[in-house]
Formats: sequence, structure tokens, C-alpha cells
Amino acid sequence: GNPDALLRWCAGLVRMMYRWTVWRHENVLVFSSRAQPADARSGVEIIPVNLDFLARLSLRYPQFLTEEKLRDSRARLKSGDLAYLVRRGDQKTSVLWLGMRSEISVAEIAPDFRLSLVVPALVIYRVWTPPHFRPTDVSSEFFDALAKYCEREVWTYCLGRQRTLLRALENAGFQARYRVQHYALLHWFQRTQISSLDGMA
Repeated sequence: GNPDALLRWCAGLVRMMYRWTVWRHENVLVFSSRAQPADARSGVEIIPVNLDFLARLSLRYPQFLTEEKLRDSRARLKSGDLAYLVRRGDQKTSVLWLGMRSEISVAEIAPDFRLSLVVPALVIYRVWTPPHFRPTDVSSEFFDALAKYCEREVWTYCLGRQRTLLRALENAGFQARYRVQHYALLHWFQRTQISSLDGMA
């Protein structure tokens, strides 16, 4: 083979390992919706989901909704969290999980990281899509319709690198409220900076 090409490949591999194991930077945007009345003309159907529905769904997608995940879903529903099937015809379908929270957990930064909210609010904390869609394929109309259906402010977050999800939230009228920047150098240095984006154009 070409020694120069091999050298470049090795250098690229070292840089990638450095970024993921030595130095890490995560950029997170936290969004909230604006409470608006529901629009029946949107064509988006929203159905509250119970455990029986999830059990039937697991028969269709057993590798994605395992018995362990069903037990977890049961506990979430029992605790008062909500799940909604959001769909438009037979083309797109998602299940979105919401719960009343006084803080937002961002596991991508750290398992114990929490962003406190001024007042408790509904938070979208999990999105499930069929295996032929990625979570970032949830369309803006789904977020818009769900926020209107709830008729109250809804919060969620996305990573800065999730460009498709970022655009979907912005197109749905969600407003970026906070930016969270997390820097980590091995286990020796970690810093998290939270900036309020209220008032930005």
C-alpha cells in the first residue's frame, strides 16, 4: 500500500481517539415552546399511549421494545409520565415521552447533570421512532402539534451536532433558552458553562 496514505490514516485515527478519549467538548441547546391553541387542521394525529399499546407495539418491533424497556415504560407511566403516539397518515410515526420536571437531565454531558428550571414544566425526554427512521427524523410538525396539544410550555434539548433535530425544533417555533457547553480533559479537568439565550433574536 501507499505509506503516505497509511500514515494519514493513522494520524486521523489518533486525532479521533484523542477527541473521544482525552479531550471532549459537548454543545447542548435547551429549547422551550410557546403555548398555543391546538390546530385541528394540521393533519397530525396525537393519541395518548398506555401500556397495552406499547405491548402491542413491542410485538411488531421486539428488538427495539424489549421486555426490560416495557417494564421501564410501565414504571414511567405509573409515576405520572405521559406518552403520545404522533403520526401523519401512514407515512411517519413517533412516540414521544413527556414528564413534569423541575430540571432537565442531559445524559450526554454526564449521568448526573441537571439543568434546573425556574418553574416545573413538561419536558420531552425521549423520542422513539420505527427502525427505518432515526430519532432525528421526527418532523417539525410533530413537535409543533404536540406543543399545541399540551396547551402549555414544553421543554426539550438537542445536541449542537444534531442539525436535523435542531432545525425541526426551530421550525416548530421552539425557542433556544439555554446553551450548555461542557469541556472534559480525561478525569482531571471538567467544566460546564451555562448561558441564558433569552432575548436573543
